[in-house]
Amino acid sequence: MKPVNILIIVLVIAFLCSSYFLADGIYQRMNQGGDSLISKISATKVKGSDISSPDHPPTRAELEVKEALLNTNRPPVLPPPTKEVNATATSAQQGERPQGPPGKKEMRLVRDINVVMYITSWCPYCKKARDYIKSLGASLIEYDIERDRSAADEMVKKTGGSHGVPVVDVEGIIIRGYSPEAISSAIKQKQNP
Repeated sequence: MKPVNILIIVLVIAFLCSSYFLADGIYQRMNQGGDSLISKISATKVKGSDISSPDHPPTRAELEVKEALLNTNRPPVLPPPTKEVNATATSAQQGERPQGPPGKKEMRLVRDINVVMYITSWCPYCKKARDYIKSLGASLIEYDIERDRSAADEMVKKTGGSHGVPVVDVEGIIIRGYSPEAISSAIKQKQNP
């Protein structure tokens, strides 16, 4: 037999023997909360209690041993979901939003707010307004009033006769010119129904 094989056999035997003797000194019992405790101290040696007695609270040493022996990376076991949670999960899977408490409407997502902006290709404030609205995450549709006559007419109606750009329409809230504060305020207003 090769020396390596002999060494492996000796190590396996030593491991088995040591685990047998070490396991002999470890005791398991239940505490008052029903948790299993592992300890090197026999429950019969602690104030005359027996192993099944949950009267003795664990000592700090017992808790450290338990933590060392039971420390694994297993995910926690969660209780089964209630019907309400299942309904929420089902509606979320179908692309619907979960409903909040009755009588209180849920805050809308910024991406669900529709913003229409009337621009020209040469306007620097139109570009700033575009960048700002996109940074907020709102849904943006742009109309170049020099290329689309119907869009220009629509803009004039919304502004009461004004021909200046940009004109930002946040679901009916009209903002003439580039004003980050006004755009942000209008979007926040539309988020809270």
